[in-house]
Amino acid sequence: GAEAGMFYNTVTKKLYDGEKGIEVIPCYYKLTYPEWAPFERKEGRPVSPDRGPEVLAKTKKDTSGKDVLDNGNQIIKTANHFVIINGEKPEKALMAMKSTQLKVSRGWNSLMQDQFETDPKTNKNVPAPMFSRIYKLSSVENSGSFTWHGYRVSLLRKVDDASLYQLAREFHNSLKKSSAAAETKEESNY
Repeated sequence: GAEAGMFYNTVTKKLYDGEKGIEVIPCYYKLTYPEWAPFERKEGRPVSPDRGPEVLAKTKKDTSGKDVLDNGNQIIKTANHFVIINGEKPEKALMAMKSTQLKVSRGWNSLMQDQFETDPKTNKNVPAPMFSRIYKLSSVENSGSFTWHGYRVSLLRKVDDASLYQLAREFHNSLKKSSAAAETKEESNY
């Protein structure tokens, strides 16, 4: 029953109306550089989940502007936004943005960085935690040499429900901790 422009949560199998949009709380952000085999090759698509930004120095741009390694595999820069979809029953989700949606991701990150709160102890403005705001994501049709749907992001309001805020903070902390552990493990392998 999915139609162009709808959002689909692959974990819960739930569809969302893209025109109406969804409310999300961003909890964690990670930029990755996965390596993908071309569709034509038989061994499958994903080769490595994250080669790191240094892999771009080993690529060349092909005629369509994609970053390609000497072995023919592509590096597809991906902005990963871990969010909580705000609804009757909040659900965790990953929104992977790549290609034309990287610009949307950068805009969203800038919007998040522009949020401030007053510290009650010092009475000074301090950056607000990313998980302290609710954003609306809706689907927008884009066109060029073909037509596709992408995201539109807008700030709605502060998270004003204590249990929802706590859920978002815990999700943020668990992802931050697991990312730090993965980086430590990766560094110890050298």
